[in-house]
Formats: sequence, C-alpha cells, structure tokens
Amino acid sequence: MQSNTKTDEHYCLTEGIQKNLSDIVLRIMYGDQTVLVQKHSKPGLIVMSERKYENFRDPRKRFNSQAEWDTLFKRIDTIKAGMSEKYNEEL
Repeated sequence: MQSNTKTDEHYCLTEGIQKNLSDIVLRIMYGDQTVLVQKHSKPGLIVMSERKYENFRDPRKRFNSQAEWDTLFKRIDTIKAGMSEKYNEEL
C-alpha cells in the first residue's frame, strides 16, 4: 500500500513561497513532493501533486493491485470479528 501523507517542505506564506513559487511548483509536479504553506506560523494549506490528490479522493488508487485492496478488507473483517457486538453495530 502506498502512503504519502507527510509534508516534504514547509514555507511561510510571506517569505519562502513568494520568492520560490516556480521552483516549488516544479518540485511538486515532477518530484512528487508535498508542501505545507503557513501564515503567521500556523498551517494554512497543503500543496500536492494531482496524483497524490487523486489518491486521497479515491482510496482504491492507494493500492498497487486488487489483491492489496482485498487483503485490506480481509484484515478489517478479522478485526471486526474480534470486536464485541456493541462496537460492530456502531460501525
């Protein structure tokens, strides 16, 4: 399973991103990086490639094959089978 949720770089909105925007965009598009943009030292937004965005939108795209997808659901079923009925009803 592919997992790319960490941010590779952090930029302050008023400093780093304005000076380096074209370089940042190229690294995101072709280097498959993720960038956290902050304003006043607070996280504001994350900029990521379209591929990473699609992986977040459609969880099936996070897997390399149908077999990996099926394995995940077998594990979920195993976990659910070990849970009490109270928790299964909530799910």
